[in-house]
Amino acid sequence: MKNKRLSFRLTERRYHKLLLLSVQLDRTMSSLVDEWIDSLPEPKVKAPEGANRLPTSTA
Repeated sequence: MKNKRLSFRLTERRYHKLLLLSVQLDRTMSSLVDEWIDSLPEPKVKAPEGANRLPTSTA
């Protein structure tokens, strides 16, 4: 698995909340974010334009 890096802004309150939780659970902040992302529903893949149409008869 190739790792990617993501940078985002957090309020100081949220940062410290995540930090304290990671210390309490003896886990990294990254592992908590990974777990949260894994809990999200899978995105729906939109079909290409016209892919869901039935063919029309030319008779």
